[in-house]
Amino acid sequence: KRQAAELLATDATSGLPMSPWIRDGSVVIGPDKKTIVVRKLTNGSSQRTDGRIWRTSDWTMVGIRGCRENITSSSYVFSSDGARIFVEGYLRGIGKDPVKVFDASTGQIIPPGLEERQSIRQIGLSPDGSKLMTLNTIIGLQLWQVEGMRPIFKKRIETERGMISSAVFTADGRRLVIASENGTCCVYDAESGQRLGEIMNHNDKVRMARLSPDQSQIVTASDDLTARLWDAKTHASLVQPMVHRSAVEAAEFAPDGRWILSSTTIGYGLKGSSFLWETSSGRLVTELPLGATCRFGSIPGWLGVIRGSECRVTELPALTDSSPHEL
Repeated sequence: KRQAAELLATDATSGLPMSPWIRDGSVVIGPDKKTIVVRKLTNGSSQRTDGRIWRTSDWTMVGIRGCRENITSSSYVFSSDGARIFVEGYLRGIGKDPVKVFDASTGQIIPPGLEERQSIRQIGLSPDGSKLMTLNTIIGLQLWQVEGMRPIFKKRIETERGMISSAVFTADGRRLVIASENGTCCVYDAESGQRLGEIMNHNDKVRMARLSPDQSQIVTASDDLTARLWDAKTHASLVQPMVHRSAVEAAEFAPDGRWILSSTTIGYGLKGSSFLWETSSGRLVTELPLGATCRFGSIPGWLGVIRGSECRVTELPALTDSSPHEL
């Protein structure tokens, strides 16, 4: 990143550039790694945003037409084969077509879109691409059959005394793991909308829930200053809470499931620190620099760390070494 809203793709091993500088914003990468979508602000006065499809083979660009108003980086979701892109965007004052589908190779709209008169906060696709999830901050969560955009539930999933914070499909697409502002995380059947098993409780808002790569565990991040690890079948707590100094805004598993990376917020939109934990024991391995953005790579054993203008890839320590580490 050279200036505000400028991006460059580099080789993670050599650090050499692989693309031209792209003067846009945030990026979503397609599952086949052959296509990326970059959010671009085209008109500051009207807050109009257009997506740009880039082919990573030769870095040629294709425009996404018909997307505007409040498009954010999380609003772009690729189908599992990378052929289609689902885009969420609320048209202020109109309320139509909050979800549109685009051909990833041409940028053209694929009908039908999803027409609702409520703003959608999050969208997601089941792994097989047959179900579309829409999360509305006011009226809850709904699932749709992608073919024809027909609702699956007669009634939306809602939680008591608090809005849904986030939701994610299990790998088989048959269940949903839902985190809520009422301090709970629950698992729901993706066909009936019925809750399954016991409630996983925190003492404050749960911001996020994620499944381990083998689907056996769930990690949750909460404003009660903890991240917690749960058994995905019994919903029993597996280790002692991973305690932080401030609210935990995110937690995720490494690709091999052996590590958990959590990040905190210190309020007013300011990023706190990131922490690396051992999954099997819940042991804190290291605290990363304040304000750093950290991400696991697709190859197990490596972690990307971005702080200010510095970007580096570092190797994770061996799990057999129990001493504190500095990455």
